[in-house]
Amino acid sequence: MTTTARRVLADARYALIQLDQAQPGQDLRVKWVGAVALLRAIGHVLHKVDATENEAMAEAVVDAWKRWNREPRKNSIFWTFIDAERNNILKEYAVGYSEGPVLVIVDEEEFELDEGLFAPLVDGPNEGQDIRDVYFNALSWWERELDLIDEQARKGHGPD
Repeated sequence: MTTTARRVLADARYALIQLDQAQPGQDLRVKWVGAVALLRAIGHVLHKVDATENEAMAEAVVDAWKRWNREPRKNSIFWTFIDAERNNILKEYAVGYSEGPVLVIVDEEEFELDEGLFAPLVDGPNEGQDIRDVYFNALSWWERELDLIDEQARKGHGPD
């Protein structure tokens, strides 16, 4: 079972609750850094901890990584968000969302939303989407992937 990775996933789900309650500025940024680190940690503990459980699990994890590399567009949330945002933060301490108020135009009227309400990503395929929405999509992707890995490990062979 992907037991340890699922423990991290549960903490990442809790981090989303914290992001929803975050105050603009430093509070949101610090919670974002932690949340993104948890998202990427799922893959690391999957490889370093869960894959050591038994041969079938090790094979399932290796197969998953090969599939993610072979099919980057089908797994773009990993490459263009989870991995990319982690790299932004840990290597440059730069967040991928617009910090501060965001000007929104609705029916030709301008409104200013603070980042507590709306913090859009500023680059990549998720540009313009709120960080919490993209983060939720990443959680859903991990959930599906861990289910596939567990299923493959139970069967003891590659996916059909």
